[in-house]
Amino acid sequence: MVTTLATISTLAETSPREILYLTGILVGVIVAMSTFLLFLRCKTKSMGGEVVQSSSIMDSLRRMHAEGKLSDEEFQAARAKLVSKIRTGIEKPSGAGTSGGSTTPAQGVDGRLARVAKARPVPGQPKPTSAPPGQTDNGPPTGGKPE
Repeated sequence: MVTTLATISTLAETSPREILYLTGILVGVIVAMSTFLLFLRCKTKSMGGEVVQSSSIMDSLRRMHAEGKLSDEEFQAARAKLVSKIRTGIEKPSGAGTSGGSTTPAQGVDGRLARVAKARPVPGQPKPTSAPPGQTDNGPPTGGKPE
């Protein structure tokens, strides 16, 4: 109880100017921290939002194709493989039925991608088919490049 009375008497002796000064410092620190946290949140949201929106293999393929990292042939082949895997719902184990580099949703094209696949049509591109590039679903090849 003596300590409490001593604390109260110390506070009573503090001048209003000193209290106002300390309150101003406290408000300034709160405003500065709030501004910093708001800036940090906006920065991470703008960076993280783009990653979340482009979290599919198809989005990554489109971006790589637009940046010139994938040729048209690579893009079409990867897209056809992804679409066929998504349609069948069966995922082959890594390396099954291929010789050399494999393309699985976990690995992606040449191991460059590591995202979950979502099939969405590419604007300005023909609708994907389950047939390999240069061949229709209805019959023989239609003049595509021989493999």
